[in-house]
Amino acid sequence: MEIFLSIVTIIFLGLGLYKYYLKEKELSTIRSLSTAYLKTNQQMYKTLAMGLYFRFKKEEEDA
Repeated sequence: MEIFLSIVTIIFLGLGLYKYYLKEKELSTIRSLSTAYLKTNQQMYKTLAMGLYFRFKKEEEDA
């Protein structure tokens, strides 16, 4: 009976570790996607800011 309980405990520990591995992998993917989104968002902000700057800047006339 003790051997059976030991085997069941090992199986449950293995399943728990596997679930933990899958969650860590999922969180890693989410982290990388959010980092890529933030970089893209910053680049888009800079592009829009430069576009607005060039659109509304007053051209200086040569005297």
